[in-house]
Amino acid sequence: MSSERRQIWGLRVLSLGLAIALWFVLSFEQREARSDKFVEASVSYIRAERTVILDPVQRVQVNLSGPQDVVNNVAPGDVGVQVDLRESTVGKIKVNLTPDNVVNLAQGLEVERISPSVLELTLDRQGIRRLPVEAQIVGEPAAGATIGDVTVRPPQVAVTGPESQLSSLEAVQTTPISLDGHAISFEETVTIVLPDILSVSDIEPPRVNVRVPLQVSAPPESGANGTDRPPSRSPGP
Repeated sequence: MSSERRQIWGLRVLSLGLAIALWFVLSFEQREARSDKFVEASVSYIRAERTVILDPVQRVQVNLSGPQDVVNNVAPGDVGVQVDLRESTVGKIKVNLTPDNVVNLAQGLEVERISPSVLELTLDRQGIRRLPVEAQIVGEPAAGATIGDVTVRPPQVAVTGPESQLSSLEAVQTTPISLDGHAISFEETVTIVLPDILSVSDIEPPRVNVRVPLQVSAPPESGANGTDRPPSRSPGP
């Protein structure tokens, strides 16, 4: 074989080797390509017993990075953020979120940042108060009917909620009870309305029985001409 042919074959082998090396490099880079992505994560809380969060943050944005194929497969709800408040005191607090707060993280993923990175929360003690129930009566009864004293059974319910909010309550109300079309006494089982002031609450029992007494007054006697008939008199001696 001439030197010229050997040189040509050498160049071919070198070209083939370079092509194979380039293929391996590109394939490796493709496999190792990294990406990042923001996903919405729900926030869960671990609280001390008999404490309540008045204004919990429900969701945050988590910026993840990692292999492109792994990042692309992350969907909202796959990642969560957990906050431990068992050592926190009652009142306004700030909680710094770190990658350690992120749970359910797929292998190969890293947390770049969390937004917001600081949660501003208010903790309160959970209390229970027994409050009277006021029946919410609406509408007008049938013509001539008048309403008596409404009774509620049970007359009080136990309301559970933040102590700071319970202290301002004097009573709770039922859902509206309509008098429209009623001419005789009736009863209804109705639901207790959760007061708007309570951010977190529970009521026991949640329903009460309300009795609404109605009475129809007898119309006065009238004469033939439509005027009230005067009382009869006994004839004189």
